[in-house]
Amino acid sequence: MIMQLYPSQRMTWIMAALLCLLFPRTYAQQVYANSQTNGITGLCFSCSVSNPNNAVNNSNLNDYAQLNMGTALGTVTVYQMLIFPSASNGCDSLVIGIGASGSPADNPYTSVTVQTYNGNTANNDAQTVDDNMLRQLQGYGQAEILLKAQQTFDRVRVTLTRQGSGSLTNLRIFYAYRQPGLLPPVVTDSLLSTCEGSTITLHAFSDDPQVTAINWYDAPSGGNLLYTGDYFTLQADSTATYYVTSQALCEFPQRVAVQVTTTPRPPAPVLGVPDTVYAYRFANVTLTATAADSAVIHWYRSDTGTTAVYTGNSYRFTVLTPGTLYFYAGTEQQGCISLRKQVVVIVSTQTTPPAARSAATAVKQQPAALPALQLYPNPTRGELRFTGKDLSGSVAVIRDVNGREVQREVLQRNGLNISRLKTAGIYFIQVIAKDHAVYSGKVLLQR
Repeated sequence: MIMQLYPSQRMTWIMAALLCLLFPRTYAQQVYANSQTNGITGLCFSCSVSNPNNAVNNSNLNDYAQLNMGTALGTVTVYQMLIFPSASNGCDSLVIGIGASGSPADNPYTSVTVQTYNGNTANNDAQTVDDNMLRQLQGYGQAEILLKAQQTFDRVRVTLTRQGSGSLTNLRIFYAYRQPGLLPPVVTDSLLSTCEGSTITLHAFSDDPQVTAINWYDAPSGGNLLYTGDYFTLQADSTATYYVTSQALCEFPQRVAVQVTTTPRPPAPVLGVPDTVYAYRFANVTLTATAADSAVIHWYRSDTGTTAVYTGNSYRFTVLTPGTLYFYAGTEQQGCISLRKQVVVIVSTQTTPPAARSAATAVKQQPAALPALQLYPNPTRGELRFTGKDLSGSVAVIRDVNGREVQREVLQRNGLNISRLKTAGIYFIQVIAKDHAVYSGKVLLQR
């Protein structure tokens, strides 16, 4: 495979500046070569490598090893292999500091080649050092070779070749290091807060054209891949930290943390009225509820609605049309709403005499003991039949043990099916007949 070269010095500097701003500590983690070997091929009387360990003495980046080309017969090479402490991840950039004596006016390194290796196996990506891969530091006298290897490597070989009388006679090698070749992801918000059990969306993106995916994990390294994509939507059941990184041929090695802090929901309110209330048409109805710790109570017309119809412990209103009305009371504390308690208001077609229509007598509550449903079979695996009375056309409401409504339907027959409920256990069934009679029972759903 052939190495992909950086297109221009200007773009390299722009990318480097962006990375330092976005990731001042993690992106610039440079891994330096820390050991070396060197050698000479061909017949040469005075070829040598001076101070070879200076190229891997990373406490001083200003000293250097020098490849010296002497009097030679035929083709001769002097080389140094710079070895890293560990292999690259397949996407790392490679930087080699080089130099030549004097102040060359033109590129003097045309007789220099670089090639990466993985162990003792060459990656067959040898390239001659030309202006496209050079970043001048002090003109051509000191420069850096900038490469982006397309394969995993753990060493790089720098070779000076004798190519006639005009060839370079000495090459200085200051250092070699590798660093991540991808841009890290940009997180729009790394500190998020929400209510326990709420749905929340995390967002990260990358401007790096190499990036093909944004990956979300549950750990800073290793761990489980939770999602791939810019927008990660999840249910925040507890405070947790998620980790995101960008991916091309490999992943950016450092993941960005995104913390989601959850606020516990307050307890559900305590209803001051039965969960089913009966009223005459045109009556004034008052629904009441209380909450712990002086929390605020909101009244809604649906279990998932976001706009309250009233805020306060006592909700008073006039019922104008017959039928069944549904209200839900929720407690708010620290911006979080509790599970909601349902109240069903069944409005009769009859009206009370004008003299009797008052707040004290308008609401007629059903006796606490409701007629019992006769259910068969019980326990059940989903299918239920009612015996003793034909309840087809009635409204059936199923709630779990926490009082949360999990199913509602108009009965098309004298029975129903609850097999779509996901969790086995006890459920409470309330059937509101067409004559406004209410029947209740409970059933054990088995799996």
